Amino acid sequence: MKLAITDANIFIDLFHVGLIDELFLLEIELYTSLEVIFELEDHQQESLLTIERLTVLSNSDPNYLEDLEDSLSQRLSLADLSIFHHARDFEAGILTGDSLLKKISKKYGFEVHGILWLFDVMLNMNHLSTENAISKLKALMDFNKHLPISDCQKMISKWSE
Repeated sequence: MKLAITDANIFIDLFHVGLIDELFLLEIELYTSLEVIFELEDHQQESLLTIERLTVLSNSDPNYLEDLEDSLSQRLSLADLSIFHHARDFEAGILTGDSLLKKISKKYGFEVHGILWLFDVMLNMNHLSTENAISKLKALMDFNKHLPISDCQKMISKWSE
């Protein structure tokens, strides 16, 4: 994945475990939407808006998401719709932990990855040590109760070998 539109849950998880800087060391051009930024806490917004490697996308037409909302799913948030819209426009991958957004995006042929994939990439690119990856993932498992526990445990086992 060379270009990715990033969802709020990825930022929230990485802020929580102190790995936000490592995200921007990856060789991925990272974008997000203004709608995603608005979902974050003030200090997270401020921090992200100072990062030069992050492009925050907006659209001057306030109705630009209405057609998507009608055709995709009324259950997606405006931020999720904006991610889908921008990924389509930029032919980009999507970084998200949202299961509905993942499902719909994969259905439309987008490359979609979540936080576990990012951990693996950070580890493989030597931006994290094995011990640090295990420690951070365990901390994230305590924080984010929506993570797939069995997949997390498999990752920890794989990294421990």
